[in-house]
Amino acid sequence: MDLTQLIDASLKTFVDVSLDPETRNKLQQFFNARQLALYQSKGLPTQVVGAVQAVNITNPLDFEKRVFAVERFSQSDESAALAEANKRVGNILAKSSFDGDEITIDESLFEGEEADLYSTINQVSGLVQDLVAHRNYQSALDELASLKPW
Repeated sequence: MDLTQLIDASLKTFVDVSLDPETRNKLQQFFNARQLALYQSKGLPTQVVGAVQAVNITNPLDFEKRVFAVERFSQSDESAALAEANKRVGNILAKSSFDGDEITIDESLFEGEEADLYSTINQVSGLVQDLVAHRNYQSALDELASLKPW
């Protein structure tokens, strides 16, 4: 069940009524606010719910699996290190001219630890994609946390 599809289907039933062009967005904002309140009432931090809402998940079951995986992961020792590494990568990308297109990596420029990390990333990448495709978010986060360049 996809919430966006349900909203769109519902709006199509108003054939003889002129709706505000912002109705769809307002409904999505309403559901996001209700979602936040629901998970806060279950004791989940706003930051966790907001992190999942930021990627616009519109399937309620998928959203819930992600929220609980992020919450569990955020309690682990690895989460702080992974968040810091992700922040560093974001800062590097923000300062680069990278436009999001695929790039070619010259592995001959790597030193020992860099080559090991790159190899591990390539090995884990397929597994993580598979885990996410099967909505096994906790295991996907655990696999990502296993990538330790330090």
